[in-house]
Amino acid sequence: MSEWAQMRSRRDPSGSSSGSAIAASIGLALGVLAAETSGSIVLPSEHNNVVGIKPTLGLMSRSTVIPISLRQDTVGPVARTVKDAAYILSVISGKDKFDNGTDAQPFDEIPDYVKACKYSAFSGARLGIPRNGITPFVNQSTEPIMAAFETAVELIRGAAATVVDEANFASFDIDAFGRNSSILLGTDFVAQLSDYLSQLTKNPNNVHNLHGTRYDPREEWPDRDIYAWDRELERNYTNESEESYDAYQANLEMAGPSASLALSTNTTSMPW
Repeated sequence: MSEWAQMRSRRDPSGSSSGSAIAASIGLALGVLAAETSGSIVLPSEHNNVVGIKPTLGLMSRSTVIPISLRQDTVGPVARTVKDAAYILSVISGKDKFDNGTDAQPFDEIPDYVKACKYSAFSGARLGIPRNGITPFVNQSTEPIMAAFETAVELIRGAAATVVDEANFASFDIDAFGRNSSILLGTDFVAQLSDYLSQLTKNPNNVHNLHGTRYDPREEWPDRDIYAWDRELERNYTNESEESYDAYQANLEMAGPSASLALSTNTTSMPW
């Protein structure tokens, strides 16, 4: 969908859940589901002027979703209004024995997300803005977005929420973060795709790993660009390798204690 839009109109609906966001935007459905590993719910929602909710990891099951990285993979709703998205979120949330990530939920009964769709729900909430994680992405094209963001921040303040500005990451480095994330997502994808394929009850094409997918003639390799797959296979790392561990630790250290301490006294009554 993204490629079609760029070719036809030179406008990018973003991705990867562009189809979901467009379907919600033009009213093909009340709401839809989208999947995100790194921006694939929130970015298409922003580009298509709809509401996308990227849930906390573990709020709903990822069972049967083709994985990239179970560290980050989530499923979330996209709809034309916040309340419609909240209705869907309430339906899809909950524990699932087939996804042990949902064991982290701190409640037995799903909160009423629709009930929280009111201005007064911000009262008592404590929110942090990591400016040094936002600034690297700000440019002339994002000025309207940032203007809307700052307006929203002031509305939240006006609703009696505490907004902690400059709740920054300890040492955010966008280039290092990108390199580390590339290693983490790539090594997880190679391993977890194999795990996913091994659980299929039927596998008519006898594809069991990324290597087998890469050389399937229907992929038309090397005429079609599968650079990301080539890169991960050529790295020959695993998600248990020293390189993967170091990348994970480096990204954790970027967050540091400062942002978490600023938000440690969380008095919000809003659902998780």
